[in-house]
Amino acid sequence: MANATAQGGARKGAASASDRPTPNILYVLKQVQYKGYLRLERALQPLGLTSVQYRILSTVAYRNRISSAQLARIYAVKPQTMFKQITLLETKALIRRSTGATNKRVLELDLTPAGEEALKACDAQVEALELELMSIFSPGEQAIYRELMMRMMKSMPSFSAGDETRGE
Repeated sequence: MANATAQGGARKGAASASDRPTPNILYVLKQVQYKGYLRLERALQPLGLTSVQYRILSTVAYRNRISSAQLARIYAVKPQTMFKQITLLETKALIRRSTGATNKRVLELDLTPAGEEALKACDAQVEALELELMSIFSPGEQAIYRELMMRMMKSMPSFSAGDETRGE
């Protein structure tokens, strides 16, 4: 039990802040992610986009000619959920759908020129926010943090929407 307490497992009966065990890493990670998400939403709001829409635009830009079904798998959401987001971005003239080069039944996504400009504007906001948030770390600490997060991300399997038991 002492080992569990040292690693944040036992939380009952803590009398004061100094007696509290160190929080679990996943708890801290989620808190940082949530607070960062809120800050990102505020940074993107003047541009008329949400953080979800920014992530989609970024993925479409980096993955060239991706389908909405592929996007749904990447973000582990149902195709209908992704379809709604794609439709919103299409309505804003930031994304266009066109038939695939290899499979004419698949609609692939591309950024429009307006989408490319919107992504540049979002990237500028995101870079400024990241600089602000990461300013508490030295450049060396930032590099270590990025490396550790990348290593963790690569070690984790991806899951299909609604299927928490099967890695892809």
